[in-house]
Parts: sequence; C-alpha cells; structure tokens
Amino acid sequence: MASASGPGRLVSPIVASPYTSSSENSSFQCSCDTRSSYSTRNNSSQVSWWFEDLLFLNIDLIDKVIKLMICQHFDHATITKFLFCYQRSRFVTATPTEKCRIMEVIINLLSLLDRNSLSCKHLFDMFRVASSLENISKHCKSVLDTLIGSQLDQATIDFLLVPPPRKKHYMYDMNLVLRLVNAFQNELNCCSSLVRLRKVASLLDSYLVEVSADSYLTPSKFAALVLLLPDSARESHDRLFQAIDIYLQVHGGICEAEKMRICSALNYAKLSTDALRHLARNSKFPSRIAIQGFINQQFKLENLFEGKKHIDTFSGSISIEESIKENENSDQVLVYAKRVNVPVKAEQLEVQLPGMQFRVTELDKFSGTIHTQIGNIPRTRLSSLGNNARFLPKLCS
Repeated sequence: MASASGPGRLVSPIVASPYTSSSENSSFQCSCDTRSSYSTRNNSSQVSWWFEDLLFLNIDLIDKVIKLMICQHFDHATITKFLFCYQRSRFVTATPTEKCRIMEVIINLLSLLDRNSLSCKHLFDMFRVASSLENISKHCKSVLDTLIGSQLDQATIDFLLVPPPRKKHYMYDMNLVLRLVNAFQNELNCCSSLVRLRKVASLLDSYLVEVSADSYLTPSKFAALVLLLPDSARESHDRLFQAIDIYLQVHGGICEAEKMRICSALNYAKLSTDALRHLARNSKFPSRIAIQGFINQQFKLENLFEGKKHIDTFSGSISIEESIKENENSDQVLVYAKRVNVPVKAEQLEVQLPGMQFRVTELDKFSGTIHTQIGNIPRTRLSSLGNNARFLPKLCS
C-alpha cells in the first residue's frame, strides 16, 4: 500500500487512486459505499483518492492528521466524508473500548468543521452507534446533540423516531427531541433563520402527531414539546391542534390545569375555520378553550360575510337576500348568527357553552347556504356596486 508520509501525496490532484478505480481492481469495500456517494460530486475522484491510504492509521494519528488538514484549509466536506468512512471501517474489528475512543475523537473532529459540511443522516447514524456504546462520555454525547441540532432542519420524521433508552416505556426517545430542538435554537443564525425555524416547526408538528397517542407520555413532557418553539415558528397551528386533540382523547384523565397548560401553546388566530369549529364542539378541551375557539370562529365568519355583502345582481337575477328569505328557517338562522354577548365571568361562559356549540352548528348551515347560493349566481350577472345593490344580511348586529 502506498505510504501516506509524503505531504505531496495528500494534495496531488492527478495521482490515480485505487479507491476510485474499477470494481475489478478494488479489493476493499468500505461499508459507507464511498464509490457511489462520492461520485455525485464534481472532482470527487481527485479529492477522495487518499481515503484508503489513511484507513490503516490508528485513531490518535488520525486526530493529528485531520487537525493538520483543517489548518491547511482542506475541504471540510471531504474531511467529513473520510471521518464517517473511517468510523465505519474501523468498527468492524475494534474492541468496545476502541470503539468509544474512535467515536469520541471523530465527534470532536466533526465539531471543528463547518456545520454546512455535515450530513444530518450520517450524524443520526453516528448517534445510533454512540447510543449502543455503554462507556462513551456524556460530553461526547452532548457535542453530538449540538452537531445534529445545528442541522435539524435537514431531518425527516424518520430520523426522530429513535427508540427510548432502556427501562423507559415511551414509544420514542422524546428527551432526545427536546435536546435537539433546543440545540437548533441555540445554533440558529439570524441569516435565513425564519425559513429554517419553520422547517423545524413542521418537523416537530409531525413528530407531535406521531407521539401524541403514546399512553405513557406524561402531560408535563407533552407540554414541554408543544411549547418548545416560539409562536413565530408556525404559520398555521392546525397540525399542533391535531396533536393536542389526539393527546387529550387518549389521556382523558389529566386535570384541568394540565389541559390549560398544553392548550396555551395554541394561537387561535392561526387556526383554520375547520379547526376552530372542531375546537368549539370538542368536549375534551377545557370549556374556556372551547369558548375561545367559538369566539374566533365567529370572528372569521363575520369577516367572510363582510367581504360578501357588497354583491349585487342585474334585474332578473336571483337575489341572495330573497333566496334566504324563502328558507323557512332563515329567521332562526339569523337569530343564531347574532353576536353572542359573552359575559365576563368564566362560570357564566361555561354555562352558555352548550348553547354556543349549538349556534356553531347553525352558523355552519348558514355559511353553507351562502356559499351555495353565491355559486349558483352566473358570473355574467354580477356587477359592481350600484344604487340598486342588494346586501347580504349582516351576521352580527
């Protein structure tokens, strides 16, 4: 095997490498499949040919060589690939003690590299390997959490579904997710931070929906998960509401205070009309939360009708107002469409909740009637607002 002692050998871009030769001449197959993964990058054969020459070195020499390469401004992405390959190849014959040492050195070296050169998938692979090692240091695990957290916006839901530690009854390791999201927020750069933050929020919402049915998930742990990100991280709270809804259905025995803390993560203004309707009717949610859902749904319906009220028709067209009057229940619908006079005291609100929920049903019918009748009006008959315009009945007075 060629010697790696000559410094010119490491930087020469033209020396042929057995690592990139044809499969007939390659007797060493690295489990990380470097031939296929490295060929996807331009000039990969010119920068990765030296990998095989260094695989025989012990971990202490690798530590020194890689630090020297970093000082010499070698490409960080190439160094990252080599470290992953080295770890996998050396683990084949290493003892448990050697594995811990190899893992600790590699993780420390990865922390010295540019975060953008790290692969989220490979980092999670290393996490699974590190988790299987009993004597690996807590510091090493903490550094690895930070590295994964810095790339969390690249992750998929499958990456997060990690089995829990021994003697834990959870479906998945939820403490890991708490650590990773916190690490992500600590590492978050102001540059393009909102885009990355919303990717992580979407990932976390998918995770919450996945784990919310876990019967062993405690209210305090679930509350910590739903309150983990700031309100600005989510454009919509529908998925968050879905996760909370599932959790409250599965964990019906939790107290009112715990429910209120979990529901405090919801922003009603970011819930869709369908989500608000479901919230207003849902007996699993605290009464005060259901009332807030009803009030916000009514507010959105008001805005809907306010935007439609200026529709008028030409002579002979079907008047929406007249069509509604033909409905024998229209008077009753309009009564239910009036603004609810919400008392100040919470006890009075809870007493009125059943009536409010019934009014939600009537409002839904009224909204459906409006949409149906608007859809039946030919577009050619609609005109701009004129002196003879007819108006939709107001939802609220």
